[in-house]
Order: sequence, then structure tokens, then C-alpha cells
Amino acid sequence: MLFTRQGLTWRREVELPADVRKAVDPGLRPYEAVQEELQRLEDHLMAMARRDAQARLLMTLPGAAHGVALSLLAAPGDVTRFKDGDHAASYRGRCRPPGSRAAGAITAGSRRRGARRRGRC
Repeated sequence: MLFTRQGLTWRREVELPADVRKAVDPGLRPYEAVQEELQRLEDHLMAMARRDAQARLLMTLPGAAHGVALSLLAAPGDVTRFKDGDHAASYRGRCRPPGSRAAGAITAGSRRRGARRRGRC
């Protein structure tokens, strides 16, 4: 709790004797420096997301802020390298492209449900 924003604010504002304040303040400086650097990075990422049309579109999804949008765009890289959407989806191992050896495989989870994996999501 002491090293959250609220805790750091409290530590700065709490009344302390002068000698204790002298001992506490130097310990706060590294946290404040890190916080400032994190804020600069956050601002930079936000500016990048605002300049990118795809990121702006992704940010319209509930819960998808600039970090999520940029991560989703960065993870697969250049999506034009994928033959189609099914192949792009299989990149993260969530789906198998049609015709792959695993497309019709029965997984442990699907056995319990009595279903076969068909290659589509």
C-alpha cells in the first residue's frame, strides 16, 4: 500500500519531524523518478495509438485501451503474410487452419464434450 500512488502521496504529505523527513525524502526520489519515466512512456504509447487507424478502431472495444490495441497489432507482425483469416487466427495456437494435421484432432477437452475439433474457431 505504501508504494502505490496513493501511498506515495500520503508519504509526501504526512507531517513528520524534520529529521525523519530528511531520512524519508531521499527514499521517495527513486520512486518518483520511475513514476515520471513510466508516465512519459505511457504518453508516448498513447500518442502512437492515436496516430494508428487500426489501433484507434481496436480502442473502441470495451476494455481495450492503447496498450491492448498496440499489443494486438504488434503480436502477429505483418498480417499480410497470412494466407487468410483462419491462418492468422492459428498463429497464436487458438485455431488450426483447415487441412492441417491437427484440424480434425480430438483434444482432451473435446473428448469430455464429445466434440471433434474442425479447424475453425
